[in-house]
Amino acid sequence: MILLLIVGLFVFVLACISLIGGLYRYKKMRETKGVVVGHDSALRSAKGYSSLATIVEFAVGDNKIKFVDPACYPWKRYRQGKEVTVLYLPDAPEDSPRIKSFWGIWSGCVICFLLSFLFIWSFIASCLGWKNPISPE
Repeated sequence: MILLLIVGLFVFVLACISLIGGLYRYKKMRETKGVVVGHDSALRSAKGYSSLATIVEFAVGDNKIKFVDPACYPWKRYRQGKEVTVLYLPDAPEDSPRIKSFWGIWSGCVICFLLSFLFIWSFIASCLGWKNPISPE
C-alpha cells in the first residue's frame, strides 16, 4: 500500500521536472514556418496498424532542415504541402525541431501527471478502505 504512494510521488516529481524543463526549453525556442513533405510509418502493431510520423522541411537562414516529428498518430494529422509552425532551438536547429502542438510538446508531462494521480488516488482509496468494485473479495 505504501508502495503506491512512493511510486505516485516519484512519478509526480518526474512530471514536475518535465514541466519545468519543458517550460524552460519552450521559452528558448524560436518559431518559423515549415512545410509537410511526407509521412513515415513509424510503428507497426501485430495486427498491422501503424502510426504515422509527419516529415517537415523548414529553413533557418540558408540552411534547409528536414525532420520527422516525434509525435505519431494513427492518421495523417497534416496533409502533404500544408504549412505548419515549427519550433526549434537556435543553438541546434537540426537536433531540436518539432511541430508546434499541445500534445507534441506536453504529452510526456501530461502522461506523468495522470499516472501520478492514478497511483496517489489508489493509495488514498486503499487507506480509506474502499473496496474494488470490479473484483470484490
